[in-house]
This record gives sequence, structure tokens and C-alpha cells, in this order.
Amino acid sequence: MKKTINGLLMLSALIFWAAPTQAQEPPVNQEAPIDQEPPIIKDVTTPIVEPLNLSGPRIGISFADGYNVHPLFEVFAGEEEAPSPLTTVFGWQFEHRYFTAPDGSAGLIEVIPMVAGFEQGRFIPLMNFLVGYRSASGVEFGIGPQINPVGSGVVIALGNNYTNGYVNFPVNLAVVTGKDTFRVALTCGFNVRNKKSNAFSIF
Repeated sequence: MKKTINGLLMLSALIFWAAPTQAQEPPVNQEAPIDQEPPIIKDVTTPIVEPLNLSGPRIGISFADGYNVHPLFEVFAGEEEAPSPLTTVFGWQFEHRYFTAPDGSAGLIEVIPMVAGFEQGRFIPLMNFLVGYRSASGVEFGIGPQINPVGSGVVIALGNNYTNGYVNFPVNLAVVTGKDTFRVALTCGFNVRNKKSNAFSIF
């Protein structure tokens, strides 16, 4: 009996002594290999986006509140009946970027000569100078003076660019305020992007 008890005590002591010894052993494959290469850090730099260039023709309509008494149109009306307050406008937008951000947004200087009144037998020149901003997606706004043969006004314009394949269709809404009139114009243009060089061209 004593031998049995002594055997059990020795077996218990052996089990308690072996347990902590096994816990201190490191788990399998926990140590990194000596020849392991350091992890590769990927480049997360923001890519540079090519800014839009929307230079090109502009076609639209203009409505003038007080058109019949505006001095500009009185000069070009002659002895004929008073012109319609709704008229077509045709022009060309020239633009220059004075800054370009890596995300594709840009500050713009725009020069837009236009002619109104063709459908009424008149030739009414208008010159617009705008300073503005355009986001990479094509949303833009600008403000600047409009000059005509008998006076001037201030142009405030908002717009967005719509695309179809490689063709851009910029659409702009402009408000012109002056001493004698208030005009609203809606214009649309287009130009084509060269898919090989990712540049923009008018034709």
C-alpha cells in the first residue's frame, strides 16, 4: 500500500514538474527565419491627374430683361422694330491655367469673344474676361467684366463638363449685370481629346 502511495506521489510530482517546462518552450515556427527579407512598402503617392482643357466653340441663347431699352441694342437696331429679348450667341473660349494642382484642378483665365443677334439681322459684339477655378471633374465657376461697344457689365458664370467617349461638352450658365440691363445666357461647347497622347484638341 505504501509503495502504491509513494508511486502516486512521485508520478504527481513528475507531472507538475514537467508542465511548466513545456509551457516555456516557444511555439513551433514562432521565430522568424534569419534570412527573411523586410516587408515591401507600397508607394501610396496620389497620382497626378491631367487637368481639363475646354477651349473651343461656344453656342447658346441669351435673354435680356429690359432688352428693348438697352443702349447697346438700340445702337444696332436702327429704325427697325425693337429686337426680341431672346437672342442667339456664338463665340469661342480661350483659356490659360495660372496654376495646376496634382489632383487635376486648376485656376483659369478665360477670354471669350462672342457675337449676338444674328437671327435678327444684327451683329452685336461682346467680349468677356473671366478669372475662375475648375475642379478635376469639370465643375467650374468664374467672374469678370464684359465689354461691349457702348458699355460694360459683370459676368458671373457657373458650369460643368459632360463627356461622351473622348468628347467634352462644357455647359455654362452666366448672369450679366450692368447699369441698364440684366441678362442670362446658357451656352454649350465641345472639344475632342486625343486618346493616344491624352491631350486635348479642338479638332
